[in-house]
Amino acid sequence: MQGRTMLDDVEMAYSRQIYMYNEQVIQGGMKPSLVNLCAEMASTLDDQVCVCVFSLLPNLQHIYILSCPKFTHFLGEFSEDIP
Repeated sequence: MQGRTMLDDVEMAYSRQIYMYNEQVIQGGMKPSLVNLCAEMASTLDDQVCVCVFSLLPNLQHIYILSCPKFTHFLGEFSEDIP
């Protein structure tokens, strides 16, 4: 990706991962894990805080917001479809 940008090197590294993810999604086939792509980038940049955050994110996908009345009302009939 060439051109003018205000992003620093770290931000460009993450934006490349998102660009690659979007390209794979557009082309179809198996959708990669964006969290894993970013986690790999964080480890290559030796950014321990981001490595920690991206290692936590896959576990958070299993936590549902169903205990909050606003969200259960919003989900309505779809809340029964959530495992």
